[in-house]
Amino acid sequence: MIEMILAMNLNNTIGDKNGLTWKAPNDMRWFKDKTKGRTLICGRKTYNTLPESFKKSHEIIVLSRTGDYGITNVLKLDNPLIIGGGEIYSTFFPYADRVYLSIIPQIYYGDTMIEINWNEWNVVYSEGYDDALCMILEKIKGE
Repeated sequence: MIEMILAMNLNNTIGDKNGLTWKAPNDMRWFKDKTKGRTLICGRKTYNTLPESFKKSHEIIVLSRTGDYGITNVLKLDNPLIIGGGEIYSTFFPYADRVYLSIIPQIYYGDTMIEINWNEWNVVYSEGYDDALCMILEKIKGE
């Protein structure tokens, strides 16, 4: 099963200049809870933005255009969690079975956006806070 975790704001922005454009403590708690004990997959730019303490406490596989670790190897992993960035999300969305999504209820502008085809997903869980709506989406299985 391929799972992803991401946060976006009301205009589908997920980042700007390799970072977030907002501070949302409840989203960060959601992220920490969902990533605990997981094998994480991210791109080089995302990896470079992670705090050293986070890197030391998680198993992280970094994908890059020049690296040996590709989509085929990720699909063989036991329950990996995709944590970004934009190109990695775009690559893995077709393979994802579940998405942990936080929607930040503000409009921020940035250089990295994502589109979700809501017709392909069911919301199976949600919890709302003043700074984030945290949801679990599961892909609708075709017949």
